[in-house]
Amino acid sequence: NPMNKQSDERTILATLTLKTLNTKINVVAHIIDPENYAHLNKARADEIVVSDAFTGHILAHHILTPGIPRFWEQVFNEDSPVALQQYPIPKSLVGSTYLELTAHCRQIMPDGILLGLVEMNVPFDLNSLLSSDYSYLDEFILRKFKEAGLGSEQEKKVKIQLAPRSDTILNESQYYLVLERKKS
Repeated sequence: NPMNKQSDERTILATLTLKTLNTKINVVAHIIDPENYAHLNKARADEIVVSDAFTGHILAHHILTPGIPRFWEQVFNEDSPVALQQYPIPKSLVGSTYLELTAHCRQIMPDGILLGLVEMNVPFDLNSLLSSDYSYLDEFILRKFKEAGLGSEQEKKVKIQLAPRSDTILNESQYYLVLERKKS
């Protein structure tokens, strides 16, 4: 479809422009054709949403396990009495285990369901370490970091752990995910 192609091209161009103007800006981009994912990744989009990426899974679940897609339909419905929420790990629980977080959540939200953890990491900016004159040493350091896959703009900033092990240690860059009743 030519309209879809033009839409994706505009999205890629806009992402590239925004990231060129400001590398720190958070860009969440939407594309229609999954084949354009690599182009958006090269344009340094922080998150990429692909239309219909889950359609096959949803259709299969409607046939095999119809409760699962109905669950998600209810969670994402604006009129639903429940919502997914994300909260920072309380400072008092940093260094504790996921099991201790589970007990904490049962106390403060007895009707909520703890689902897992989200870890938000600011990507390591290698350029902040390099000198302004960009010497041979800087070039060597940059090459070695890239070979190791470190210090790149493409590092994943958000990691999800659903149902982590009970002995998982909590840190200050994590949040916990809960399914809870909406506050009226």
